[in-house]
Order: sequence, then structure tokens, then C-alpha cells
Amino acid sequence: MPAGLQIRDENGFVIWDTSDYTCRTLGYVDAGTGAGSVTDDRFTTGTPWAFPVMSANVNASTGSSSGMVDVNFWATAPAIAFSGNLMTWNRDGSKNPGFWTTPGCRIYYGVR
Repeated sequence: MPAGLQIRDENGFVIWDTSDYTCRTLGYVDAGTGAGSVTDDRFTTGTPWAFPVMSANVNASTGSSSGMVDVNFWATAPAIAFSGNLMTWNRDGSKNPGFWTTPGCRIYYGVR
């Protein structure tokens, strides 16, 4: 290796080197139950990423505060997209049966 950095464990195995990706978390936003956006110029400093974390205090099928984690992620998670310095999301409530409530959601985002 002509240049770079490698970190090895006590047995000599490489556990990190400069070809590994590291991520930088830029922040989070409470997404609510509809659409929204975040403008952040730091999205242009790398490859942006985001992941939603659904509220653990609302059961999506009953709407009760049961402490259950939402297991209907396919129906309640937001669709997230990036364009330049803009992150947008939309939560399509049409996938939910009428008796479901859409749980809260926090979106964590950053760049790698």
C-alpha cells in the first residue's frame, strides 16, 4: 500500500482502511404524516442518505398507544428523494386501510 491508513485489531486483521466508507450524520426531521422537505447545502458534499424511524408508541393498525413498533413499514414509511441540496419526502396514506392511523416518523439524514 503506497499511501493511506489502515487500522488493525490485536490479531493483525484490517478492521478499517481508507477504501471503507464512513458516513456523516447531518441531522433529523420529524416528518409528520404528510409530505415535506429539507434544504441543506451539505447534501452536495457527498452522497446523501436518509432512513426513517417509525414511532414506537403508536400501533399502526389500532392507533392505540401500546408501545408496539410499527410493523407495517411498507404502508406507512415515507418515500424519500434527493435533488441537489434538497431532500423531499411523501407519506402515501392511500396504502393504509381506513382504520389505521399513520404513526409518527423521524427521518435521519446525512452524507457519505
